[in-house]
Amino acid sequence: MDESRPLLRIVLFGIQHVLVMAATPISAMFLMSATLGLGAELTVELLSAAFVLSGVGSLIQSLGPWKFGPRLPFVMLPGGAPLILFLSIAEQHGLRTATGAVILTAAFYFVVLPVFSRLLRFFPALVIGTMIVIVGVNLVKVGAVLVTGQPGTPGFADRATSVWAWRRSGSPSPATCSSPASCANSP
Repeated sequence: MDESRPLLRIVLFGIQHVLVMAATPISAMFLMSATLGLGAELTVELLSAAFVLSGVGSLIQSLGPWKFGPRLPFVMLPGGAPLILFLSIAEQHGLRTATGAVILTAAFYFVVLPVFSRLLRFFPALVIGTMIVIVGVNLVKVGAVLVTGQPGTPGFADRATSVWAWRRSGSPSPATCSSPASCANSP
């Protein structure tokens, strides 16, 4: 930790880090676009907004202006649990309702966070860890419905959709399976 690394290795690790960070907003926006059936132009605009807001959020977290943010090198990226919840709300109630839910949640966080941060010392790490696991397990069910569809609907968990989702997740080349229909006859 106290020794200095060679400059070439530092540069290569930096490039790797930037590429991994860029993949998160890209995959999140494409997931959202495919799930909600958004057009290409809107997807590009959302991707641009995600990169800009990720940069602004990262600067606020890292620099901590006006005593706001932890002043640690955090990188704020979209994705994960909030994206799954947004998609679930948007599919059931529409984009406007999902966007309103995000705005209300942010306002709620600003009001409750100072109080919650003072109460956090009363909860041991085991309780917090257990709650995070419970939330994560419940979100897996929500994310799985995005891939398999709703139980009882036509096409629920059909082979073509499951194989297509599996191949799009990183297994053989996506070019061999560009849509659920093209995966129907795959092994």
